[in-house]
Amino acid sequence: MINHKPDFLGKMGEDLQYAKANEYLVKDPKDRLEELLQENLKYSRAIYADTQKIRHYMLWRFIFNLIWLALIVAPIILAFIYLPPVLRELYDSYQNLLGGAESSFDLLNQLKQLR
Repeated sequence: MINHKPDFLGKMGEDLQYAKANEYLVKDPKDRLEELLQENLKYSRAIYADTQKIRHYMLWRFIFNLIWLALIVAPIILAFIYLPPVLRELYDSYQNLLGGAESSFDLLNQLKQLR
């Protein structure tokens, strides 16, 4: 007859291999907690470094936005404020030039009407 008793040493070897694969089963809970805290501290430092990079990027983005406003938007606003009077003067000058031509044109129309 074949003995079907479980092999106690074989089972223990399998359990030991499983425990080595999953280290947290072998370690003391205090050691595991300390390891988790160290890992958490490592991730917190990485997050802090990334946050500092993001803050630095945001600062430079704000500075370049101010420069953009000063170089692009401010001249456009100033043009809307100061350009209409200048354009009005140019338009009046142009009308004066056309006004002289219109009077000669009116003279031609009057001569045609006399015929």
